[in-house]
Amino acid sequence: MDALKRYDELLSRLLFDRPFRHRVSAGDLSELGTQADAFSVVDFDACERLAIAIRDGLINGNLGGLGIGRPFPDTIKALGEGPPEVVERFLEAHGETQAFDGTCRQAGASVFESFFNWADQRLADRPNERCRAQHELARALFEILARKANPGFVVEWPLARAFSRGWFCVLDAVRPLQGLGDLADHPVAYVAALGQLVTGEDALDFAAVALESEQPRQPWVDRQLSGLDKATLDALRGVFSPTGTA
Repeated sequence: MDALKRYDELLSRLLFDRPFRHRVSAGDLSELGTQADAFSVVDFDACERLAIAIRDGLINGNLGGLGIGRPFPDTIKALGEGPPEVVERFLEAHGETQAFDGTCRQAGASVFESFFNWADQRLADRPNERCRAQHELARALFEILARKANPGFVVEWPLARAFSRGWFCVLDAVRPLQGLGDLADHPVAYVAALGQLVTGEDALDFAAVALESEQPRQPWVDRQLSGLDKATLDALRGVFSPTGTA
């Protein structure tokens, strides 16, 4: 069983780790250990074609319907290369990254979230780029959640909150948030509910009502609530009530 597990690990590296694949295909079997004989008959041309298909699938969304290329243009640019090179670096680090589900079986997080967490570590000392990455993740993730509140992946991002009819999150417009305890000074809200993705003032109104009972109360919540008339406030509160019809 251990030998089979080791074989699977090496096969994954051949598909995801291009430098490793090229070393092995060039005849350097030193990293294969006792599995060297088993890999001596591998068709490396076919392996290369499959690896490229996996890379392009992650860029374009052919694996699980979620493509990294379109939702993360600024993050990819911040990482210093084009989509193919950035995605190959992401794949090379697959053993260290958050596992993602490309099969829609809720076996892991979305590739959006896994890619974001990997990129976030590499942008650790660049707060502007980290802030943009958070917003790119929110929009990409919430576009999916607006269509399907129970998607084929697990949402592990702590800034994304579920409620009875969907999801919402609040980010800061000018800096990355470190977690739920880090209160936004310049709030931007994303709401995925009733088949729609909502941002802007309506989303902030919604998020303020969602957070009005939390302590400590965020200053922007009071400001947002004070601008709502009673009918709007009651309607928004109804969304969170067990018998609400909104």
